[in-house]
Amino acid sequence: MPYTKQTWADHETPLDAEHLNHMEQGIAEAYTAPGAAVADVAQDADAAALAATLNALLASLRASGVLAE
Repeated sequence: MPYTKQTWADHETPLDAEHLNHMEQGIAEAYTAPGAAVADVAQDADAAALAATLNALLASLRASGVLAE
């Protein structure tokens, strides 16, 4: 299932379990099925840039210990 982006607004968007779990689910789906996550956006003109950004984000999360190797 593709990730549905949420719009965050200072002092408006609640920082609660629901929103954090939504973000965690998107990360988990991208991490456990990277081919599927990239395939969902393969039609976008920016697919290569998105894939590079996603890979950099995952590498950063792994390096900081947030995600296991």
